[in-house]
Amino acid sequence: MNTNLMIEILDQDVLFFTDTLNPADVYVEYKLANGAICFDSVYSRTFKAFLGCRYRELSDDEEHPKFKELLEEKCDEVIYHQNNKVKIHRRIAGSLQEGITYFLADDKWRYIIVSPKGYKVQNCAKLKFIKSPLDEAQVLPKPGGKYLDLILPKLNMSKDEALLYAVFLVQSFSRSSSHFAAVISSSKGTGKSTLTKMTAEIVAPTKTGVALQPGTEDDLKTMLANTYLAAFDNTETLPTTFSNILCAAITGSKASKRKLYTNSDQVVLSLHNLVLINGIDIVPYKSDLAERSLYFELLPIDPDTRRTDSEIWDEFHRDKPLILGAIFRTLAHAMRVLPTLKVPKLHRMADAHQEMLAIAVALGIDQNAFQQILDENNKKLQEAYATNSPFVDFVLTYLQTHPRVDDPAAKVYRSMEDSLVGDRGFFPKSPSMLSRRLNEERDALFEAGYLFERLKTKDSNYIKINRIPQSQQTKAQKEAAARRAAQFHNASTER
Repeated sequence: MNTNLMIEILDQDVLFFTDTLNPADVYVEYKLANGAICFDSVYSRTFKAFLGCRYRELSDDEEHPKFKELLEEKCDEVIYHQNNKVKIHRRIAGSLQEGITYFLADDKWRYIIVSPKGYKVQNCAKLKFIKSPLDEAQVLPKPGGKYLDLILPKLNMSKDEALLYAVFLVQSFSRSSSHFAAVISSSKGTGKSTLTKMTAEIVAPTKTGVALQPGTEDDLKTMLANTYLAAFDNTETLPTTFSNILCAAITGSKASKRKLYTNSDQVVLSLHNLVLINGIDIVPYKSDLAERSLYFELLPIDPDTRRTDSEIWDEFHRDKPLILGAIFRTLAHAMRVLPTLKVPKLHRMADAHQEMLAIAVALGIDQNAFQQILDENNKKLQEAYATNSPFVDFVLTYLQTHPRVDDPAAKVYRSMEDSLVGDRGFFPKSPSMLSRRLNEERDALFEAGYLFERLKTKDSNYIKINRIPQSQQTKAQKEAAARRAAQFHNASTER
């Protein structure tokens, strides 16, 4: 083998980079035969093929080149000097504030660049995107489509929820900011899986489509680190640990795991995902996840209007390029709207809230009307959560007959324990655990019209729960309190 020629190829035809998150990981940029600028792991099969073909192009040597040792020496040099450190992106980068880059993941390695002026297709980008073997190429966007006219007929929801989902879908293309999780809940046969698959195809298509819930925490973390859209199909329930990981991924977090084939080496995983969960009457199990979610209920499908899968998907694939073009055009418009937007009160998911309002305005939806839709959805989710959480449901029922709680934790614990009827598995095992659990559900209690406090004195821990005066309650809190009182009254009458 011509060693000097191989060194020349590595020096002149290849750019080497290291990952800012994992500095020992080496990446390469090189040009394929079709002119595409490829960015890949130094160990990828595609890069290996490039080196072999490039060597044979420049040499009369018919021997298959063996360049493993030369490549390892080059990698050692790159890791040692750390001259080209870059952040590795997957599928989408940027936000409405800074502009958006969307990686098409096609054979030409093309990108969509979105700015306030509009969008355009480019053959290269300043940012570095890695192409997973599971990534499916996205179609080229096509101009001329009206977004709401194209997407709303595909959403089997009430009018307001369909508008909310349409805006959520556009905001999914803003990667740097936070995103609400979408929880799609309904009975069987209403199109949950179809909607989830369509969303995945629009945002980040993959060869495997949507996934079932992973079996372990490590599997979940690995999945999140290697994809942008985490879509879970036919979910029955989410373990607490999984909910915590998803909460962290929604707002952006880092995780570590042991590197394969080593005892102590660790790799850092970047978790920042768009999350979709569908299931029959599924509701977020943990309050933290509920506060980061939007809740969508699909409507029953009239048997007379039901269509075949082939009809649905043929129409979708015909419309998809127009939908994408309309989404990118809407994002550009929203970038112009955002700096002029005035939001009196931001949601806990502040970035997502602000961007969704800008997108709604860009789509011609009144800002106040959309804010009301968002508030109603949050109220609906909190009610569903309270009803489906045995602990929250029990506490709210208990408060119907104990509207003011101000006692040591041990006394409150005994009083609540005495009120238990039937299954006790959800109830905390000690006063301190009760206090912690109530603190976790502070927001759910607030949405129902109650203020919770934990106080520590020299002698003991105190629990205080007071009903918010009606004059200070929001409309949603008054309605929730009235419904809870009516439910309690009806249950008492039946008994």
